[in-house]
Order: sequence, then C-alpha cells, then structure tokens
Amino acid sequence: MCNVENESVLLIDLDNCPNQIEQLAQNLERYARIIVCYGSQPPKISLNLALLLANPIYHKRLEFIGMQKNGKNAADFGLCFYAGRLSAQMSVEQTEYLIVSNDTDLDHAVNLLIQQGCKAQRIGNKPTNEPIILDLTTIDDIPQKIALIAKEYFSKKGALKSRPAKKAALLNDIRAFCRNKLPNHEQAVFDFLEQQAYFKTEGRKIIYLTGEE
Repeated sequence: MCNVENESVLLIDLDNCPNQIEQLAQNLERYARIIVCYGSQPPKISLNLALLLANPIYHKRLEFIGMQKNGKNAADFGLCFYAGRLSAQMSVEQTEYLIVSNDTDLDHAVNLLIQQGCKAQRIGNKPTNEPIILDLTTIDDIPQKIALIAKEYFSKKGALKSRPAKKAALLNDIRAFCRNKLPNHEQAVFDFLEQQAYFKTEGRKIIYLTGEE
C-alpha cells in the first residue's frame, strides 16, 4: 500500500540520470507514483533491488517505460507523454510533479504542467557553470524550498575544485549557505543532495558523483 501523504509523482529520465536506479526504493517512500523512462536498452538492477521493487511494480506505483526505438531524446518523449497522461488523470490541486533529468528541454513539460495549475519542477544532478538565482519569498512549500536551495547551492559550489571532503565540513558549508535563506534546514538540504546522487557518503567521507574532481 502507498503510505505517502500527497499524490506526488516522480518522473525519471534514466538515460540521462542512470544513478537514479539505486534511489528507487528510497523514493517510493516519498512519491505516490514513479515513472522511469529509458531508451531501448533495459536497465540492469540487482536481485535485492528487484525484490524490493516487485510489490510497487505489481500495484503500478512504479512503472518502467522502455522506448521501442533508441534515440537521443527517446526517454524525454516518454516522460512528456506520461506527464500529460497523469495530469489528466490525477487531481490538479493535490498532485506535484518532479522530473529528474539534466536535459533542460524538459523544462517545456514543466512549464506546461504549471500552466495547467499543477505544481512541477525539474531537478538535474549535475552542476551548471552559471549560478541559479532564486526568489524564495514567493514559495511557501518547505520541501520545494529545500529542493531549490539544494540546486542553487550545488550550482555555485559543485564546480569548485576545493569542496568539503568530510560530512561535518559539508554540513557546515551548507549551514552557512542556508543561513539567510532557510536556516536550520542544512540536514534536509544535505539529504536531498545525497538522495539525488550529487554525492554519496562513506562513513565521514564525501564522495562526489558529479562535476570535476
């Protein structure tokens, strides 16, 4: 059964963000529906993960959508199709859509969802060279603020060669960054970045998975 509080939908461009496959079990605790789109080559998953995903797949909370023909934007078209289909089936007021992809072309799908009255955003998992400028005064939803601040933080810090190598140091750096934006939420921002595979932790050590080392 689905125990999440809202009708949130996660749409994943697996061709663009292959590391999201390892986050599926965790994300199923947060999202009512997850759609994973990929080109013609099916993803490879471990037996343990397959067992964890079997029940959500059976109840159609998790769907893997493979394109019949591979191509540069194959998964993108799948995501757009299913985003539109779900927006017609689910409550506009209660449903929020999160598209995970580094492809900025999917911002068009996000904008169309927003025009229909839905909450929607795209999250990438690689830093950009240009810093993101946010106006958080117009946003009341705390989880959305956390996601946006996390993106802004990594867009400014992620491409730097000198990045905190220890968990405590990274948390302190995020705390300083959040002080005037969303104080006392540095752990939530840290957790969001780790969940989106910007980095992983090994004990007290931080292993960055995106950007230049």
